[in-house]
Amino acid sequence: MPGLMSRLQDHDLITLYQAKQLVPGISSPIEGGALVAEDGVILAIGTSAELQFEYPQAERVDFDDAVIVPLLVNAHTIWN
Repeated sequence: MPGLMSRLQDHDLITLYQAKQLVPGISSPIEGGALVAEDGVILAIGTSAELQFEYPQAERVDFDDAVIVPLLVNAHTIWN
């Protein structure tokens, strides 16, 4: 799939992920929430409308009625 490979190699790809709700973990859930990411790094969180205005060039991925929970879960523990 040449299209997929070229997309994966495009390090300037900014993606806006939007859903019915976003639970940021540092504040209350955001109705109509979204996050913007580049190269796996979250650049911004907020409402979908706010982020579409701030990042008009972003490729949009709509998860419809889903809930996005962008939390880091590190299950790796080292016991001494």
